[in-house]
Amino acid sequence: MLLVFVSWDETSVLRAGETLGYGGTLWILHLAVNSKVGIGRTSDYNSEEGSVRSYAKQQLGLSDPGIPAVKEGYQAISRKEVTDSAENRDVINNKDKTAKIIRLTTLGKNLMKVVDSNDDIRVALADSIGAEVDRPTKPWWPGEGPQDSFPVQIRTFADKSVREASEVYILAEGSFECDRCEKSVEEEYWVELKNGNIAVPEWSRFVSTQCSCGLEYEFSAADPGRSPSPKLE
Repeated sequence: MLLVFVSWDETSVLRAGETLGYGGTLWILHLAVNSKVGIGRTSDYNSEEGSVRSYAKQQLGLSDPGIPAVKEGYQAISRKEVTDSAENRDVINNKDKTAKIIRLTTLGKNLMKVVDSNDDIRVALADSIGAEVDRPTKPWWPGEGPQDSFPVQIRTFADKSVREASEVYILAEGSFECDRCEKSVEEEYWVELKNGNIAVPEWSRFVSTQCSCGLEYEFSAADPGRSPSPKLE
């Protein structure tokens, strides 16, 4: 039977959140705004755990949920079945027998679509776990990006009204996959905008960061099309 995402309404989404608990709801909110995770590319718990925690802090105004809560949430979306408004029932993540893989079921994909596309439902779900949000801004970038084809994902969650200012600094986040361990490397930094566009000096500026495996990198502060460069010892 073909499932369509309109079978999810606010009541069934909130009921799913109750079933999956705090950690599971964090995963729903995170996966909903990262549409390729679990669908268009290989993903696993290890590569997304840090992103879920960052999303909780930066976009939901919550304290760091910590690894135990995020791990418990992953187990919930992989083991606990939820039901949409049409009584379709399944888990959200079908990791099969492969440990820690993120591979969304049809029901899970449809849930993410409605949470991503319906601001009222997304806000209600975030409110159910105590998040202080109105209508979360989707990630964007005044230059090109974020795009999955770029070697670095550079984004900001700042309100787009900042582009109306003559001069302003926005908080940016750059992320990419480590060449050595394949884990996600993330770094926050400030970028200057002038008259709504990235200031010229930012295009030649590089940001330093370090992967959890210890490998250090530099990447462009403004251009997501430039590959990150590991620092040679």
